Amino acid sequence: MNTKLSSLVLRCANIDASRDFYERLGLRFSREKHGEGPEHYATIDNAPLIELYPESPSNDRTRLGFDVADVDAIVERVAASGATVRALPSESPRGRRAVVIDPDGRAVELIESAKGLPPC
Repeated sequence: MNTKLSSLVLRCANIDASRDFYERLGLRFSREKHGEGPEHYATIDNAPLIELYPESPSNDRTRLGFDVADVDAIVERVAASGATVRALPSESPRGRRAVVIDPDGRAVELIESAKGLPPC
């Protein structure tokens, strides 16, 4: 199995203070906004991608993302174990994508990179 960490999303009480902290560790961030989502920070030139989002009561505090070889097969295995599938496999700009929930309630994003696109 070829699974590697591709992203980490941290929900922060103060994203500016968190950005400052992580920049002092040597990371660089840019401000982003996707569609109707909140403004947040994303690392520049860093793998895995680290994003700092504002905290809200309805959000998971941490989300992991993994690049995987076969999203459909992994979702099938995870669902067979009784785990929750929040988003079934579907096409996205980054490749085939699904979201599953781990035993502690954290969202785990799975991305099967589209042919010709670099992995996250």
